[in-house]
Amino acid sequence: HVFQVAEALLNPLGEDDDDLECNYVIDKNLITGYSMVEENLAKIPTQKKDDFWGIDKIAPLYSIESAERSVHPLVGSASKIK
Repeated sequence: HVFQVAEALLNPLGEDDDDLECNYVIDKNLITGYSMVEENLAKIPTQKKDDFWGIDKIAPLYSIESAERSVHPLVGSASKIK
């Protein structure tokens, strides 16, 4: 039983691929961030150079195929149990 508790603590969402849609979470956070920026366009802070300052081309975080995949956000494997 101790090992089951330890496993649950290390991986609280389980082993199933459909427990958490990472792309959905990333996209949701990006949309939220962009919305915050759009609301505060008149309040421009002082700019500072970051790690991406001189990069002309940034690679996408995930493939086009995975971005076009049908998403059912936050639906875990236990949702089909009746």
